[in-house]
Amino acid sequence: LLPVAAGFDYLENSCQLKLLSIPHGTADWLVPVPATCATVKWSLAAIFTAVFIRQLFAFAGKRSTPPA
Repeated sequence: LLPVAAGFDYLENSCQLKLLSIPHGTADWLVPVPATCATVKWSLAAIFTAVFIRQLFAFAGKRSTPPA
């Protein structure tokens, strides 16, 4: 998930650079694109973090049980 999130970060940064390089108000359609990319990027990062923590607790739970 993190490499995909990095791709959305790159796309977001590219769109923001494009917006900064053009005259004000000429590409109103481009404004929602970096916002959407940022939302997807942070959603993927949050999902990765939640899965990582869940797996960490599952691994710790397996390690704490005494062997039979």
